[in-house]
Amino acid sequence: DTVSVTVTQEPGFGISSAISLAIPLAVLGLVCATVGGIARSMGGSSSSPKQLGATEFSPEVQAVIDKWRSQIAKGEPLVESEARKEIIRAQGYKGGVGETDRAIRAIKEPPTVKCPICGKVIEVPEYDKVTRSEALRKHIEDKHHSSPGQSEHHSVGERVYSMDELAEIAKIMYECTARKTATIYTPTGPVYTKWENFSQPERERAIHGLKERIEREGLRGYLERKRPMAGDVLTNEIISELEVKGFLSEHHSPWLTPEQRKLLESKWGGAATRFAEE
Repeated sequence: DTVSVTVTQEPGFGISSAISLAIPLAVLGLVCATVGGIARSMGGSSSSPKQLGATEFSPEVQAVIDKWRSQIAKGEPLVESEARKEIIRAQGYKGGVGETDRAIRAIKEPPTVKCPICGKVIEVPEYDKVTRSEALRKHIEDKHHSSPGQSEHHSVGERVYSMDELAEIAKIMYECTARKTATIYTPTGPVYTKWENFSQPERERAIHGLKERIEREGLRGYLERKRPMAGDVLTNEIISELEVKGFLSEHHSPWLTPEQRKLLESKWGGAATRFAEE
């Protein structure tokens, strides 16, 4: 007798890639990428934000843009005619009026970076002194939590998880993802690699990777940032399971959530909001 087995596993998915990528880096979608896509995703998630215009202009034109931004940041005026001449020379007299105009607009517009947690667009006025990644880091430390490496000083509203809790969270996140992307269907039902089947070193790497990301973004913030890659169905399933287990309660902070604050202010005004928080 023979047993028919249908494999619906995504290309490039394996145990090693699942444990090193699905939980610490993505958990929410990267496990279904191809081997090449996984490598590109890993590179993209670990790098700092690209400098504004890094993929839009040639290095020569970008150097002119950076020079004028630096001078403007020091209080010097933009001499547009001179800037245009320098841009045209940097283009090798091949760029055309449209490309020159685009470079001029890039000089006039302050460099910005978007926060992946709250979506706020952060301006970087002192472009020559502060990089976009530094500005983003400062914004996250000021508005969302303390500096990485200082987990004992989490800001109000950030829950601190024990290593045992992190292990359980990692297990839930992995197995939710595995059920979606690495399921093998047999006559007795679906089978997928269990969290317990991984070695202790593999599990520890995944847990520590998850810990670093939660310390930077908070658990819910991390899940929401990965939502575009994972999709709503998988993200909502993970959030639901974490809420059921008590790891992701609707609110665990003595402070109001943004939604609660907005509701109070709309009904009873700012005084009620401050009273509720105090």
